Amino acid sequence: MMRDAVKTIGKELRAHAPFTMFGTLTGIVIMAVMVTADVPRSLSHGLFWTLHPVHVVLSALVTAGMYRRHSEGKLWATVVIGYAGPIGIATLSDCLIPYAGEFLLGLVHRGAHIGFIEKWWLVNPLAFVGIGIAYFRPRTEFPHAGHVLSSGPHSDSRETRMAKEAFKDEIKRLKEEREAVILAHNYQRPQVQDVADYLGDSLDLGWTAARTDAKVPGSNAGRRSIGSSLTVAGGQSETALVWPAGRGKNG
Repeated sequence: MMRDAVKTIGKELRAHAPFTMFGTLTGIVIMAVMVTADVPRSLSHGLFWTLHPVHVVLSALVTAGMYRRHSEGKLWATVVIGYAGPIGIATLSDCLIPYAGEFLLGLVHRGAHIGFIEKWWLVNPLAFVGIGIAYFRPRTEFPHAGHVLSSGPHSDSRETRMAKEAFKDEIKRLKEEREAVILAHNYQRPQVQDVADYLGDSLDLGWTAARTDAKVPGSNAGRRSIGSSLTVAGGQSETALVWPAGRGKNG
């Protein structure tokens, strides 16, 4: 009996391997593009709330569908396995393990989010939708590929948002510690402008530096000429220049 079960599991793993590989590689590509492009928080947030419902449906569909394919497939058992399997594993992999990572990294906005309780009105009905589909059409290969594909980006987009929030908190802490303000030029990236205290062109930033009482007016402009102007206009002995990655100090 056990030997037959092991053979069946091995057969299913081999059959699903190409779909697992496709979903994994596609998910990695999506995340690589997100990280490289430094997508804004709104897009990351939208991606999470788009993929998360899809992930729940497909997870329940594949779990219940696999049970239906290799058993008598009684309705009550299909519902129990189709719900407890994906929801239980998802709570561990998408909620508790990420929280452990956030705790170890010391992220400020960490939290153990139990989805099927906090978002019961969304997660539970979607799980039952997946179970219902599987009961009548127990197909698993393509739903499995979609489940794997959506798993990485939807989880990692949440971690990306958390990391950005922690980064902003660290900048705020350093500003308060050094009694500094951040002056960002209009042509800087939105991510830089989000943490800036003042935005403007070169002249605006010079006048702002002259009016501020901060000990260290910091320029995110990335140009030595602007940094020098801030120091002269503001009468400061120190101006911190932050250089964009990959650019020289004379850029």
